[in-house]
Amino acid sequence: MSEQLIPHSPVHGVYPTNHVTGIFDDLTDAKMAAEELRRSGFRENDIVLITSPQAAEIVKQATQHQGLFSRLRFVVASVVSDEGPFHETYVQAAQEGSHILHVRTPLSTEQQLAANVLKDYHGYHIKFFGQWAITNYA
Repeated sequence: MSEQLIPHSPVHGVYPTNHVTGIFDDLTDAKMAAEELRRSGFRENDIVLITSPQAAEIVKQATQHQGLFSRLRFVVASVVSDEGPFHETYVQAAQEGSHILHVRTPLSTEQQLAANVLKDYHGYHIKFFGQWAITNYA
């Protein structure tokens, strides 16, 4: 599995529509979950692992390039939507050394399967980010 960065990850503050996302304290567990997702039929390019060092770099770059308008938009979004608290949870976890695994699940039948795989490999704070709602799986 290639560890790649996605432009619409919670670490960027952009809502990850149609993704199940979880936090892993152990990188080996995260990689094993990603492998199990592939064996379960998810495509390679739908599985994204963001390691703690990668997340730290993303946050650093976003902070450096964030203008006044972007910072204001984030503050407003955190007040009027659920995205803010979730965003902060993922950023804090990554800053504390955890890793974030995303899997794109556009079909409703895939959501529970993906969530179960993440749970099986010790993932937590597992959420499905739908277009209109956030589903908590852990």
